[in-house]
Amino acid sequence: MTQVTARELGEHGICVNTVMPAQIATPGTRGHSGTDTFTHTMSQQAIREFVTPEDSAGLVAFPASDDGRLVTGQSLVCDGGGLLH
Repeated sequence: MTQVTARELGEHGICVNTVMPAQIATPGTRGHSGTDTFTHTMSQQAIREFVTPEDSAGLVAFPASDDGRLVTGQSLVCDGGGLLH
């Protein structure tokens, strides 16, 4: 969907990207750090850290900046390498 939309809107100078964060560390999710689900998720990641809101914000900001003006149709993954598994 991201690539199709980017193709359709590109002729109008509009870039379309998707940000795909892993579980984001918030006050609500930090309480789950000792659970089996948390342990399993972390074991699947190359970098065993929660994604922070700041990590995601930086990833969103880049393609929205002048430096990222030609980045379009991309799925930007911020998951500590979880998709590598």
